[in-house]
Amino acid sequence: MAVQESSLLVPEMMEPLLDTQPMMSATLADLDQRLFEQRYLPSAFAPDVLEANERTLAQRLAATKIIP
Repeated sequence: MAVQESSLLVPEMMEPLLDTQPMMSATLADLDQRLFEQRYLPSAFAPDVLEANERTLAQRLAATKIIP
């Protein structure tokens, strides 16, 4: 790759990904709670951790940095 080509890619690579940017207009009502609990949490945490977890939905969302 030529230096000119690589310099063209740098600005594009520095842009944040869509799924890493907060959506300021979103509310908890916009969240698919079932998807979060059945797909996201099991892919992010071990089953024994989830079983021992007694957090509320809001606490789980905050722990996963989905909400502040």
